[in-house]
Amino acid sequence: AIYVATRDEILRLWDENHDGRADADRVERQLVFLETEGVYPHNGLSGLTFDDQGNLMFGLGENLGAAYTLVGAGKTRISGEGEGGNIWWSEADGSNPRRFATGFWNPFGVCHVEGGFVFATDNDPESRPPSRLHLVTYGGDHGYQYRYGRDGRHPFISWDGELPGTVPMLAGTGEAPCDVIFDRGHLLVASWADRQIERYPLRWVGTHFETEREILVESEGNFRPVAFAVGPDGALYCSDWVRSDYQLHGEGAVWRIEGWRGSPRPMPGPEERAALMRAPVENGV
Repeated sequence: AIYVATRDEILRLWDENHDGRADADRVERQLVFLETEGVYPHNGLSGLTFDDQGNLMFGLGENLGAAYTLVGAGKTRISGEGEGGNIWWSEADGSNPRRFATGFWNPFGVCHVEGGFVFATDNDPESRPPSRLHLVTYGGDHGYQYRYGRDGRHPFISWDGELPGTVPMLAGTGEAPCDVIFDRGHLLVASWADRQIERYPLRWVGTHFETEREILVESEGNFRPVAFAVGPDGALYCSDWVRSDYQLHGEGAVWRIEGWRGSPRPMPGPEERAALMRAPVENGV
């Protein structure tokens, strides 16, 4: 099956006869549904990924602070308002949703790595750069709340762990980061506005990761990367919005990139990562 996120819905499309087309009678609507008066298209549901058991994880942006109710399969309902963006967990069919972490602006990209690590990209408020790359832990508060202002400069907002009880960023990224994927100890990030693909080699230093940004691909022209996939041939496939405006223009592209992989880097073992791994056990944070 293929999972698809729109602004207010996650749906599942099945292709049981393997003809490359969704079966008309096997389209499952509203695995997860967002009830809200918010309609801005760039801060709704996104960032689909799956944990080691095949359960679903996804992001929800700040929704301009509007009240919302997240409805899962089985009609579980969780409401919020003004707290900023969240990352959510549910079972694969959308049932039993739980808030996994909070305090984001717009977590467009979410990536679950085998063994329990979760990473996410996060766009920045209007006056509070840089955009952020996160190591996300269950119950973590990454510091942003829309109720304290869109510009991100209120003293009750923490952007890099300045306030007690909030989590600092793993690294700053280029402007408007979208997707993030993991490859053999590296993270790749699509920086839409800076027209570049960034690579972050991970280094475990006993209790946490450290990393520095490397530029893998960059452009001075109309190249605005959005989402990644690694093909069975080992190539990196990247979708490209091309232009800087948000209007539908029909000029998008998909790139195939070879020679992109860095040398494998070791990841922490089970005992080292135990303190960072969390499993959702109840609704809310």
